[in-house]
Amino acid sequence: MMEFANQVQRKYDNKILAIRSDNGTEFKNYTLDDFLGEEGIQHQYSTPYTPQQNGVAERKNRTLIEAARTMMMEYKSNYNFWAEAISTACHATNHLYFRKGLEKTPYEILTGNKPNVSYFKVFGCKCYVLVKDTRLSKFDSRAQEGIFVGYATDSHAYRVFNKSNGRVVESCDVTFDEDDRSLEERSASCEKGDAIPPEAIGRMGVGIRRPQELPSMTNLYHNLKFNLNIYNNNQVRALFNKLKNNIYHKLKKNIYHKLKNNTHHKLIYNNNRHQVTKAKLQVLLRMVRG
Repeated sequence: MMEFANQVQRKYDNKILAIRSDNGTEFKNYTLDDFLGEEGIQHQYSTPYTPQQNGVAERKNRTLIEAARTMMMEYKSNYNFWAEAISTACHATNHLYFRKGLEKTPYEILTGNKPNVSYFKVFGCKCYVLVKDTRLSKFDSRAQEGIFVGYATDSHAYRVFNKSNGRVVESCDVTFDEDDRSLEERSASCEKGDAIPPEAIGRMGVGIRRPQELPSMTNLYHNLKFNLNIYNNNQVRALFNKLKNNIYHKLKKNIYHKLKNNTHHKLIYNNNRHQVTKAKLQVLLRMVRG
């Protein structure tokens, strides 16, 4: 805090009049009290266990935590980068959010310049850093893979976690791959307009199990219309009396049992009422004639 206070007062030629904080030991100590006394800055404390007295700072902390959590979830970043995520979220909010009543961002209020956000990148995305500090052979890789973790505070550079050595480096020679492992790859469904693979086409509407081929006499049943009138019981009995017993049992075994539980069409045969639709009777007649 002492370094920040000195930097702000000298860089922007503004005087800090007062500082408000809670009763944490990082704020309430002799070192900080001596510094603030020398600078003539008043130090105000909120009542213990009463965060609503410092509502502006508490709400800002919540905003940063929510933004950092969202940024880390985009690429499933490791929780070890939480400090980098909060720092990046703070940098973004200072350049993007408008101050109520002034219609300006905090960066514009402080510096008087419009913020430039063209260099913003997606936190946690894959990137490649140009290798400069080591001597390489002709066939060595000129770049190393890393993870983007924020922006440098003292220079115009990106902060990248180098996977090869496990260190965070700052460089401006970085190539980003912001589409790698993004949300569309984690989605299980195909978007409209995307090419569907043959495996997906085979599963559409029928499930993963393929239907078995039906006998040829059943194919006649599927090609007929089923909205015809139903014969009465006398006509049904008269028709079945004309059929030979062997053909009747064959039809009952091959057709009736397979189509009795079919929920998409009417039942061919009902043991209780002996009802047969006109279209389905035509199937039986054709088979008898054949």
